[in-house]
Amino acid sequence: PAPTPAPTPAPTPAPTPAPVRTPTPTPAPTPAPTPAPKPAPASGGSCTPLDFDPWVSGSLVECCAGTEKVVGQWKGTNWYYLCKASTPAFTSPTLAPASPTPPPAATSGGRVTTKLLEWNVYYGNKDTGNMARAIVAKLVPDIIGLCELTASMTEMAQALTTASGFNFQVQPGRTGWKGYGTDIFYNSDKWEALEGGVQTAGCSSRGGNR
Repeated sequence: PAPTPAPTPAPTPAPTPAPVRTPTPTPAPTPAPTPAPKPAPASGGSCTPLDFDPWVSGSLVECCAGTEKVVGQWKGTNWYYLCKASTPAFTSPTLAPASPTPPPAATSGGRVTTKLLEWNVYYGNKDTGNMARAIVAKLVPDIIGLCELTASMTEMAQALTTASGFNFQVQPGRTGWKGYGTDIFYNSDKWEALEGGVQTAGCSSRGGNR
C-alpha cells in the first residue's frame, strides 16, 4: 500500500505582545517663593537701618534718620546696640534709670559695703552716655574699671555722674592715653582718692602698648 503522508502542522500564531503602559509624568512641585533677604546695614558713609547693630562692621555707622542707637539686652543676656525709632516714650529693655541712694554710713568697726564693676568695653565705642546708663541699669557700682576705653575720661566720668546721681571722678594720674589698660572711676561721694598713677607696659601684640 502507498504510505500515508504525515499531516502538515498548522502554524503557531506569534504571541501578541502586552501593551506597554507609558507612566504619566508627575509635575514638579512649584517651589515656594523665597522671601526677600533683609537688607544688610549700609556702609561707606551711609547709615544703619532700623533694628540693626551700628557697630556690626567693627566701626560705628550712624543710625538712619528717625532712629538712634540704644544699648540693651535685645536677645539673651548680652548687651549691645541696635538702631531704634527715635520716640520720647521708647526705653530699652531692663534699662531703667537707677535711683540714687545715700552712701551707707560706716559701722562702728569701720566697714563700708563696696560694689565693684569691671567691663572690657569695645575700644572703638565712644558713646559715653549709653555706656554709663548700661553700667548703672541694675546697680550703681562704687568703683568702676573700664578696660580698653579710648573715649574721653572726663566725658565718661560726667556721663556716670549724670546716669547715677553720684559724683564720679577719674583715677588720679590719668592725664592722657598710655595704652590699652583699665581706667578707674570712683564715687567721690563715698571714696577719697589718696594717690594713683598710670604707667605704660610695652606689648608687641595687636594694638600695641598696655
